[in-house]
Amino acid sequence: MMSSSRRQTRGRLVPARELGTELRRLRKREGLSIEEAADRVGLDVSEVERAETVGLGLLFRLRKRLFKRVGGYTLEGPYYRLRPLDD
Repeated sequence: MMSSSRRQTRGRLVPARELGTELRRLRKREGLSIEEAADRVGLDVSEVERAETVGLGLLFRLRKRLFKRVGGYTLEGPYYRLRPLDD
């Protein structure tokens, strides 16, 4: 069964400039530190920090990987639809 917090994000469009903020929100909602998120995805902490703070559509591949491994979401462009992986 899917949590209500995942249902609320189903199909929500996220502008490119807000992907980092959304990623940080998701990581915190999952109760993960930056170190734990980096470990889960196999990245350096600095890469996770960059993915959460660099603006616009930069670092798309890195963010896509983090959304998938941290929260079970996939990104669909060009407007970056944030959608649970089990859809």
